[in-house]
Amino acid sequence: HVGKALVPFGILAWVKSAPGGAMVLLSMEQSLRVGRLVEDYCSEANVQTDGWVAHLKECISLGLAKKLGGGRVKEALQLLDDGKWHEVAAMMLDYYDKLYNRWASENSTTRRIEVDCPTADASE
Repeated sequence: HVGKALVPFGILAWVKSAPGGAMVLLSMEQSLRVGRLVEDYCSEANVQTDGWVAHLKECISLGLAKKLGGGRVKEALQLLDDGKWHEVAAMMLDYYDKLYNRWASENSTTRRIEVDCPTADASE
């Protein structure tokens, strides 16, 4: 799953059992990923939308409070108030990367394809 979105069990079972099926792992430098997240989520239009920062703060304080811990949540909320989008994105990547790495290591797929992404441009 990614966030609250789950791959239906039947589809997941089909993918895992498909002949020649594989898990594709994309890797990219964290600085590029942070920049990509900021570009995607913190566009000028988003930042100027009423309630945008408040919504992000709510997602962090309600959705991640138990997992990040009080100190990290307080830090993330302050960074959002200060407009430090890159720092917040890096903090969220630190948290989610641990989850993704654990999931990938525990996944029962036998074949893995690793792809290095040297840029943050999805078209390359």
